[in-house]
Amino acid sequence: MKTIDIKENERLDLQDRLDFRKTQIERNRLGQFATPPALAVDVLKYAFQNMGGGKKHLRFLDPAIGTGTFYSAFAKIFGLRSSHTAIGYEIDPHYGRPSQKLWRNFPLDYRIADNHNRIADICGNAHIHLYRAVLLR
Repeated sequence: MKTIDIKENERLDLQDRLDFRKTQIERNRLGQFATPPALAVDVLKYAFQNMGGGKKHLRFLDPAIGTGTFYSAFAKIFGLRSSHTAIGYEIDPHYGRPSQKLWRNFPLDYRIADNHNRIADICGNAHIHLYRAVLLR
């Protein structure tokens, strides 16, 4: 089993444990929704096919990284290259602190911070746009 597959299994377990400790109402207050891993993989496969998977340097940004569903898919599809730049922001320390520990040995700059205004100006709601792109295939 590949390193990223092992880490994805750990991430899924962490997601379950963290979700169990919060009510749906609490998660809804911050708009927290765990993206299904298969959807994240489909989105990143689509990106790989349409953005040139062979590029030497890619920049990954997740403005609401949670436990890292999209980062895990990114690492699986694009690989863990030192030339890639990956940054993720999480506003909720409940998810952020354990997830930072989970990804600490990976090339991910995981930040627990509310940078919504700055990130929104850069990428809007990138997840929704990518979902639409996959669904329109």
